[in-house]
Amino acid sequence: MRQLVRLVLFRYLSAARGRVLLTILGIVLGVAVVFSVSLVNASVLGAFRQSIANITGKAKLSVGAEVGVDEELLERVRAIQGVDSAIPIIELTVRDVRAHVQLAVLALDTLSDPSARGYDVASTDAHIDDVVSFLNDPHGVLITPVYAKRTGVKVGDTLLLDTPQGRTEFKVHGTLEPRGIATVYGGDLLLMDVYAAQVAFERGRRFDRIDVIPANGVKPDQLASAIERALDHKVPVSRAERRAEEAERLIAGYRLALSLASLVALFVGGFIIYNSLAIAVAQRRRDIGILRALGTTRAQVLLLFVGEGLLIGLAGSALGLCVGFLLARASLGAVAAAVSSLYMPIKVGTVVVTATDVSIALGLGVSSAVCAAFVPARRASSIDPVSAMRGTIQAGDVALSLSFTSLQAACATLIVTALMAMAAHIFQQMSLAILVACLILISGVFFASPLASLIGRIAQRFSLRLGPAALLGAVAFARNRGRNTVAIAALGLALANVVNADTLIGSMKAATDAWLGRSFRADVFVFAGTEVHAKFEHPLPSSLRGALGAIPNVEFVQAFRMARRTFQGQPFYLVSEDFEGYRRYNELAVVAGDLSRALPELEAGTGIAASETFTRNFKLGLGDSVTLDTPDGPKPFRIALVYTDYRADIGILFTTRSAYQRIFRDDLVDLYSVYVSEHASVEQVRARIAQTFGARYGLLALGSEEYKRDLVGVIDRTMTLARATELVAVVVAGLGIINALFVGVLDRRREIGVLKALGADRKQVGRIVLAEAVLIACTAAVLGTLLGVALSAYMVLEALRLEVGWHIGLHLSGWVLAEAFLLAIPIAVLAAWWPIRWATRLEVVDALQYE
Repeated sequence: MRQLVRLVLFRYLSAARGRVLLTILGIVLGVAVVFSVSLVNASVLGAFRQSIANITGKAKLSVGAEVGVDEELLERVRAIQGVDSAIPIIELTVRDVRAHVQLAVLALDTLSDPSARGYDVASTDAHIDDVVSFLNDPHGVLITPVYAKRTGVKVGDTLLLDTPQGRTEFKVHGTLEPRGIATVYGGDLLLMDVYAAQVAFERGRRFDRIDVIPANGVKPDQLASAIERALDHKVPVSRAERRAEEAERLIAGYRLALSLASLVALFVGGFIIYNSLAIAVAQRRRDIGILRALGTTRAQVLLLFVGEGLLIGLAGSALGLCVGFLLARASLGAVAAAVSSLYMPIKVGTVVVTATDVSIALGLGVSSAVCAAFVPARRASSIDPVSAMRGTIQAGDVALSLSFTSLQAACATLIVTALMAMAAHIFQQMSLAILVACLILISGVFFASPLASLIGRIAQRFSLRLGPAALLGAVAFARNRGRNTVAIAALGLALANVVNADTLIGSMKAATDAWLGRSFRADVFVFAGTEVHAKFEHPLPSSLRGALGAIPNVEFVQAFRMARRTFQGQPFYLVSEDFEGYRRYNELAVVAGDLSRALPELEAGTGIAASETFTRNFKLGLGDSVTLDTPDGPKPFRIALVYTDYRADIGILFTTRSAYQRIFRDDLVDLYSVYVSEHASVEQVRARIAQTFGARYGLLALGSEEYKRDLVGVIDRTMTLARATELVAVVVAGLGIINALFVGVLDRRREIGVLKALGADRKQVGRIVLAEAVLIACTAAVLGTLLGVALSAYMVLEALRLEVGWHIGLHLSGWVLAEAFLLAIPIAVLAAWWPIRWATRLEVVDALQYE
């Protein structure tokens, strides 16, 4: 067997170095994308978990998280048996006006906190000019060394910050040692004394939460029950690590989208290995026949070609890990920015590499290579020695299967797909819907051969009008249909993924745009920040509503608040608006219930409106009860209305502004919607708002069309990395075209020599190869478009409803229908360059002597 490997395997790999390198490159790119996405996902989650761990320190429980807690309860918690320490916390975000940086503010009891975090602000862990002055200054802050170095701020300087109370100056009293809490959010952190923060941010005598450290030997669950009993079950008590779990659930959909997109590139890379080894088997039929005649067993031939796939997989996977690490470093900032704009503030410093990520990426790369090599290897082991001596390449040697057989397999796959789709619909299972999507793509693999046969016949009929070179290219395409089928299938699948993603995003944008037109009819939108994000940088005071309403030609001002909460351990958003104003100017897309009957319940605080996504995620419906934590304890609400809301895929509960303020004791506002008088100038009102309040509160005032356009544009910005990943799969498929064309030229060396001997010049020979490449691209584009439309139709009309409960229509644009061709043809032309260059340089004598 060792001699067999040396004489057959290594000798071929050495002779076909170019094609082997192309095959390895396909696996390199596939593994690199999978590994980089895995590293980025793990690094983002790891950074957030570490930040939570540094903030919570030794605390195991949080009292009053999300609803806040009265200061008077602090001593009651501290007096409970089993409580070692109880530390009040206030957290919020502000913006440094001069540095243009969003900062996290962490306010804690600086005198008692060392027991909680092992971080003594009052002694060695902070450098403070005057501790007493710091504790007595309601606008005193400590900064991190990282932030000080980056911005040039020194102790004694002032920071101009945009806060919920408006633009305010804060004095820097010292710096923190660069460890523990000083490392969270990449150092973009201000630390304050909690009692000073109460004054600075007008919190009254309330904290955001109380972190609790159990005494030695006390179990957190038992202590949580004791705290709940002592506080009459009015204030929620949760495990400190729940915040990290909520974050993971919050970005689960985004992570899944990236992971699925990356796997397509690896899947396409597997097709390239299949094609490469299938061609290798076809070209070595005579060698295999001789070996079989000399006594080589089928098992040995099988192992020989599987081993070839294994070597390629190992080499490609090892290089893919290195490239993937570099890709992760390059894309980490973009992903962190997307997560920050969509879900929560996050700062990721370095890429975290774990043995699990390495083993998974390596295993996927090697296993895909071995699986792709198995079919050609099995075909090689079954070659009959007598027929193999003829040395001819059979069509079935390289094709996935014959056209008729492929058509049968495609129909069988579609039948199974239909059955799985019915099961997914009946049982409402998203996992089955993902399986349906995979089966749709698999059916496309089987459709590649009959589609290539059809297009080959059409091309031969009409290509003569374009000249002899086009006709010969069409003939070569039809004759090499079996070899080209795999390249067509690989490129078709990659293009289908692109078409599906763009159609899905386009459909979501169209639905969102239509919904915004019905539900966001204000003339001017006012919020804190410098640009539109899916979430708001920080809230604004409720007093601003009256000031905005006093501006000339302002007819009505509507206040909007969107706070993240949890229900049954899962995150959702609690939204409040001035409902009467909302009804006057906007339309609520009611799915179930009666709006006029629901409104009195919402105003009274006994009922609540739920988005389709909320009812889907929590398996609830109209009339069901939802119990939410409030500052006065758990309170039940009846779902009085179900409506459509595209603001969040984790679910939304909606109530009136008055009920929200009364029940949840929250007067802050995230967004003001300003309605201008009918004949007044909207632009003049917008400019007046920006001029009067922009600098004071650090807010942005945008016209209706600009705000909606930017809000819809957030979808595009957050999907940039996923789209880049999809394009990598297209590039990988282009390598398969190079392989197919190169082998086609190699097998037609004698034919090319004859053409040159009869007077064909280099340009004519190049056009023949180019024509074949364009036909491969067009066939793949047709396949990719058909598959992409079918896949996106199912994902939009069914899978999206199963996943988040959204009912949106399918939106097919001309660009989406054309983009498969616009991508495929340039890729094919570039892929044809090397085979064309090689074909045009063939010498006539050498070509005619080729056997």
